[in-house]
Order: sequence, then structure tokens, then C-alpha cells
Amino acid sequence: MTAEDDWIDDGINLKSLIYIEKSGHQIYRNYNRSLDDYAVKRFVDEIDAEPIDLSKFISISTKFFARMRALFP
Repeated sequence: MTAEDDWIDDGINLKSLIYIEKSGHQIYRNYNRSLDDYAVKRFVDEIDAEPIDLSKFISISTKFFARMRALFP
């Protein structure tokens, strides 16, 4: 690996491609990761914006798992 390749992920660097192709793959991968991270952050921010009442869910899931434990000891 040369000094110019140290910013390229190992998986991309192992491919038999020329430097410009590897660079393109790495830039695309970095761009996708960045967009995915941003989408997750926005989703979490939206979910956290309003409180969610989980009391019904907790009640139903508690009953469900109690029943499952009784059926499958």
C-alpha cells in the first residue's frame, strides 16, 4: 500500500482496480455512509421530539411473554 492509498478501505484496496476506480468506490462509500448516518440522526430526532406512551405495549408484551412461558416451559 502506498501513501496515497492509506485513505482507501482495505476491502476496496484489495480489488484489482486502478487508483482512480478505487478512489471513486471509496468516495461513493463515504458518501453513502454519511447519508445513512444523517438519515438515522434525523429519524432519532423526530422520534425523540414527541413523548410516546408505551404503557399499552408494555402491558400486552408482558401478557404475551407470560403466556409463551406457560406454553413453552
